[in-house]
Order: sequence, then structure tokens, then C-alpha cells
Amino acid sequence: MHAALWAWVNFGGIGSRTRRGCGSLFSVKFSPRKHTNLNDWYECKLKRFEINLNTNTATQQWPTLKEVHFGKRGEITEVWKQLINSYKNFRSGPTWRSEANSVRLLTGTGRPRQAPISFKRSQLGMPIVFQVKDPREPYQAQLVPEGKSRLASPLILKPIAINHNEGAELIEGAELIVVLNQPPIEAVRLEVVESKKDKKNRKDSNFDINHLEQVKQRVDRKCPISSKAVYGHKDKERYSAIDDFIQKWMKGNFNRKWREK
Repeated sequence: MHAALWAWVNFGGIGSRTRRGCGSLFSVKFSPRKHTNLNDWYECKLKRFEINLNTNTATQQWPTLKEVHFGKRGEITEVWKQLINSYKNFRSGPTWRSEANSVRLLTGTGRPRQAPISFKRSQLGMPIVFQVKDPREPYQAQLVPEGKSRLASPLILKPIAINHNEGAELIEGAELIVVLNQPPIEAVRLEVVESKKDKKNRKDSNFDINHLEQVKQRVDRKCPISSKAVYGHKDKERYSAIDDFIQKWMKGNFNRKWREK
């Protein structure tokens, strides 16, 4: 991301606390004025910093700025809570129930239904940790990019501070979502791991010692998992978790039932 715009994102227009709270990042110099149209203000900043956006599929091996979205205005801490809750509700919504079934299929635990392996939430960042409920052995499964241990989310969610008069008790804010270009995910891998708590439970209880190794071997034989599990299969339109979130956020559609595309 361009250095000047990065400064604006982190130290200019964006704050997460009130002015008299715990160290706001509010800046009189960079923040938009009270009655400013935020989309026009953003376009002006792009021209000022001479930033040409690449809205196509990322070709670089590092994140670059793609687009921004502005949402509701209000008291800045409340705006922050609303935005984060929207993202939280999206990530925990019923769309991702197929992931639990995919973990059962790969580990051979529970009673999975026969269905394509699906880990579309991986587009929002990894690792993703799953708690496997198997009475024979305590362990977790985590999804990671093939050949790596983590992948940062291409979404930056923050409130942007609105410039009021000096000394004002209230800092107004607006929801801000920054979308970054990111190289496509080529493959993912499910790993079976034990947490410290799991290892303690293993010592304190009579679990089948060989079961965990058997599960690991079963999962390793089925990995890596291709990008079809991330973006969808050939008979369906390529799915974008980013676009899905943005659309539902714009509609305020997180309290309704919705299904995976």
C-alpha cells in the first residue's frame, strides 16, 4: 500500500476511541470534516497521493489497496462495535456449517454427510481452528495455507473519525472497510494438533493413544486440499467471501437466515 495512504489509514482519519479515551488516532489534519461526503473525500485523497488502484486479481505477492467502503455514522465507539459485530456474525453464520462436515470427512470422526469439501471461510484469513468432539481423544484441527502457517485477512475494519471542533466531547465516526488485493489461495491443509489443555487431558484420562496418530495419517493422505474447496466447484460460480460480506453488511442482513452459495 502507498506509504502516504498507509499513514492516513493508521494515523490520520481513523480512530477507535473517543478523544478523551484511551489514545485516539484522531488527527485534525487528516480527518474529514463533519459535513464531508466521505466517498468524494476518499477520491480526492487518491488523486492527492497519486494512487492508481488495481481492482483486478492481485498479481503481486503482497497485499495492495483495492477499494474502501464507508457505512453508518455515529459515536465512534458504537460505530466500532457495530462494525465488528457485523463481521463476527458473518464469520459465525450458518454459511460455514459445511466446514464442520468437511472436518468430519477428513478426520473420519462423527457422522459426516457425503458432500464436497468446503473451506470458503479461509478467504477471510487463516488459521481457522476447529474443536473436534471425539470421546476417544482430545485434539483440535486447524486449517492453514499450504506451505505456510497463516494468512492475513484481506479486510481491514475500523471506524474513521470525523473532524469536529476542537474540545468537542464527542468524536463522530463512520464505519470503514478497507479491502486489499491478495494473491489467490492455491491450496489449504488441515492439520491435527493438540493444545496444552488437550495434552493435559491425555495424561489425566484413559484415551486411546494410537487414535490421534491414525487421524493424523488419515488427514495427511487427503491433503493438500485444492482451491475448489476455497472458491467453489466448477459447476458453480466462483464464490467470494469478501463480496458476500460487503453485500450483507450494506444491507444490514446479518440477522436473517442465509445459505451458502
